[in-house]
Amino acid sequence: MLGQRARGVEYHRDLAQCPLCQGALQLTVRQLPPTKRPVVLALDGGGIRGMVTLGLLRALEQRLAGAITLPEIPDLTAGTSVGSVIGTDQVYNNTSAAEACRRFPDLAQCIFQPAYSLSRIWPWLGCVLNLVRDGAYDSGALERTLQQVCQQGRRVFDVMPPLAAGRRLAIVASRISDGRPVVFPNYRGVRHGSVDLAYQRIVPHGESQNPLLRKALKCSTAAPGIFPSQYLSEIGVLQDGGVRANNPHGIAQEECRIIWPCAQTHDLLISVGTGYVQSPRKETDPVQHGCSSLQDKAPFRLWRAYNSSPCMDGVEAFKEGLHHVVHPLRAHIFRLDHALADLPRLNDVMRVADLAKEPYTVPGELVRAVLATCFFFELDEGPMRTQGQYLCRGSVLCARREPRRILERVLVEFPVAELQTGRGEHLGRLDDDDGCMVCGYYRKKVRFHVASLDEEISIVFKGSSGQQPIGGFPATVRQFLHLQQSDAVFGRSDHQIDQWPPQRMCYCPRGVKRVRFAEPAPSRKKRRV
Repeated sequence: MLGQRARGVEYHRDLAQCPLCQGALQLTVRQLPPTKRPVVLALDGGGIRGMVTLGLLRALEQRLAGAITLPEIPDLTAGTSVGSVIGTDQVYNNTSAAEACRRFPDLAQCIFQPAYSLSRIWPWLGCVLNLVRDGAYDSGALERTLQQVCQQGRRVFDVMPPLAAGRRLAIVASRISDGRPVVFPNYRGVRHGSVDLAYQRIVPHGESQNPLLRKALKCSTAAPGIFPSQYLSEIGVLQDGGVRANNPHGIAQEECRIIWPCAQTHDLLISVGTGYVQSPRKETDPVQHGCSSLQDKAPFRLWRAYNSSPCMDGVEAFKEGLHHVVHPLRAHIFRLDHALADLPRLNDVMRVADLAKEPYTVPGELVRAVLATCFFFELDEGPMRTQGQYLCRGSVLCARREPRRILERVLVEFPVAELQTGRGEHLGRLDDDDGCMVCGYYRKKVRFHVASLDEEISIVFKGSSGQQPIGGFPATVRQFLHLQQSDAVFGRSDHQIDQWPPQRMCYCPRGVKRVRFAEPAPSRKKRRV
């Protein structure tokens, strides 16, 4: 394992030297704890309606009250079109939703600049020129605006900046030949070479397949009729990802399995839309006797069906995606969206100010789920067989920065919060912990009983407002033993010999009074010959 343990947060590593060239380096790499599952953020496309996305994210940020910043929440962010721009800004620049909301109107004005001044005088001439040039707006203005989001010269697979290392981003575009989605991930993943996917996944095999980050974003935002399609060497001609996957939550779930195959699924998936219009539900088709008007002819029917299909409609895509998720896991998936009186056009920059003034809200259940999934559980020792049951001892830890601030917010959202198992076994108050108040280290030692190592259990935060499972649950004790590699009889793959039983220590530097916790002495593992 490279680097040193980072101060103030679990499963973060500080690298002070490049392992290849031995050059000086200042980088903190964020890891997903082995017993935790990822948190995923999927952002829809929608042009200037990205203001709705930012309004919803800002509302979530305000409910968290600074306990955790928005860029710190997801382990993976997937975005289509304007969603990819918002996601890139958060992942690479650590931009808060409030700051992004403030900047978005100016960015929209810069992006949607007509390519031809004469089209304002003669609109019919603009239509002709748009067909010839394959776009109504200046793609140069789009690229100059995207440069404000991306660092100069940064490529998709370059080493991440210090604040963002370990955060994954997937940018979704599509091919013009058949509309198949194309994903630009800023990571490689574990199973990328052995999976037959419904989309094309770009994996670099040389400098020519490592495009500039702004070029990938330009492909993802090249909406047909608005911006011209984009050519990338050795990849092809690409266009807006919203043509096929305007809601990328299905792609995000598959990418989770590629990056973290042991996790199998996610702790939390947040799908964020760009607004919708509430319409009365029609149980029957109002057209009863064939094609009675011009708008009921085949071309118009096909156009309406396509625009209402899961390819283009993020709401319909989310509903269809839920059909393929088993019921117990649906509680870990949330959809954020906002009802509008009417949907503005993708390029209607005059409506951005109105969208910014909409009263956006998020459900309290989502806020509690975000806070609960900041925490995870690890066994401190192997289970002991007593009186026909297994006694399990372990610790609840925090996987995000500033655990004490997060704990304060948890106590607000979960009044009288305590830890319990899913069967109701009390594990103690959440704030009566075994951590260190000097450096902010959080650790809550717990013990519980299970009838079998294969019995599925959960540890939940429970308060007067409800309950939410912490990260990594439901799971079995046998799964925790496997994920913590306690059964690695031939040695761990990361060559760490002192990780079982795990050593617990706070973050106080040497020379300062430490709070150290006594654990059973590590025993040498038996190895077969």
